[in-house]
Amino acid sequence: MKKVLAYFLHTKLFVKICLFSVTIALTSGCVPFFTTDKSFHKPSPLPEISNNEVAFVKVWKQTIGNNKESSLLKLKPVIFKNTIYAASSSGVVMAIDKKTGRKIWSTKLKHQINSGPGTDGKLLVLGIQPANIIALDAKTGKEKWTEKTEGEILAIPAVAKNRVAIQALNGKISTFNATTGEQLWQENITLPTLLLRGSASPIIYQDSVITGLPNGNVMCWNLQSGTLLWSNNLVSEQSSENQLVDINATPLVVNDTLYAINYGGDMKAINIHTGETLWSHKAAGYYDMSDSGNYIYFSDLKSNLISIEKDTGNIKWSADKLAYRYLSAPAVYRNYVLTGDYQGYIHALSKFDGQPKGRYHVYFSGGISTQPLVDQEYIYIFTNKGDLVALTVEKKKSLVHSSGCKICDCYDKVQWNERVACLSKILPEINDNWIKNFKDI
Repeated sequence: MKKVLAYFLHTKLFVKICLFSVTIALTSGCVPFFTTDKSFHKPSPLPEISNNEVAFVKVWKQTIGNNKESSLLKLKPVIFKNTIYAASSSGVVMAIDKKTGRKIWSTKLKHQINSGPGTDGKLLVLGIQPANIIALDAKTGKEKWTEKTEGEILAIPAVAKNRVAIQALNGKISTFNATTGEQLWQENITLPTLLLRGSASPIIYQDSVITGLPNGNVMCWNLQSGTLLWSNNLVSEQSSENQLVDINATPLVVNDTLYAINYGGDMKAINIHTGETLWSHKAAGYYDMSDSGNYIYFSDLKSNLISIEKDTGNIKWSADKLAYRYLSAPAVYRNYVLTGDYQGYIHALSKFDGQPKGRYHVYFSGGISTQPLVDQEYIYIFTNKGDLVALTVEKKKSLVHSSGCKICDCYDKVQWNERVACLSKILPEINDNWIKNFKDI
């Protein structure tokens, strides 16, 4: 029966009717498991924005390549100094000037890329099909080495201190010499029967490798020797024996504290040196977290955005206006929490109270599953179609033309007709950035 079910769930027909799916492993194979479905949880409509105070301005766009299964793959661009490195599942790896969007170099691999890139500025490391990692020269894109792994790599490799750390889908944790590709040590983790198709990315912190695992454990090893330093199980006593307890979100490290969340509803703050639990909180998450000041931000399984205090785990605010819009992991930019959704909208919420303050539609995006990438000046959005879009945010001002007709300064399509009708009358009062946004719609 399980084999018949697995076959049905792998057919193209079933894939087409699923809006969102994660994958679990059963003894007979992997089948999609999904927490939300259009027939049961209708995505929330776009919320009204009473105080639309921010304007997204597109700076540049660069197409990396076609992506497949974007919501399941960890393909996240990374910034190193003035360069962005990005990869698409179609095999394209590209280095881009972060200010201009100019392509510095581009490499086409022969295999599908599942994860990455991870980088230390010298080396780019990616997980590729069927079960390999490949290292490229960060300056030229030329291959340095390729190593076969004993499991599929869906987590972004960590690269630091002349070491590469990976977590395979089958629970194997390995490190490699970054110069030669030689495997140094490996640990085998016993996996539960029921698990998601996904992996938390390992972290290299000081002289340690830390990662979250499908069995609900956060484990820390010595980077050089592979000696286990500590282990902390997130799973609470209330968790069901058959509950999914995977840690798919990469643990967040802030100073000497590590924050981890699992799919089953458990979250902890952990002393990164001793593994001691500082506090625990009931919360479920699948995507990565972000932080700013005294707070951590994450989206739960219902796509509610939540802000909690770092020191206590107490909730500061919870925003449900984007429920079931299949949000990406959030990122903090200035005073806003940014997240993408399945329709290609970027939402800006106040990091102080969670109220919506603006949004931008990235057309023909195929949706946005990847966490926005931010620096001091720009926001970088990697769409499910494989486009990398650079945005900036500006304060908005109300515009009133000479007849006294106020033009709402929200840039949504619903106001297209009104703006077209009034555009000729208000042109003298519109600044260049507003015109650029008008043309981009």
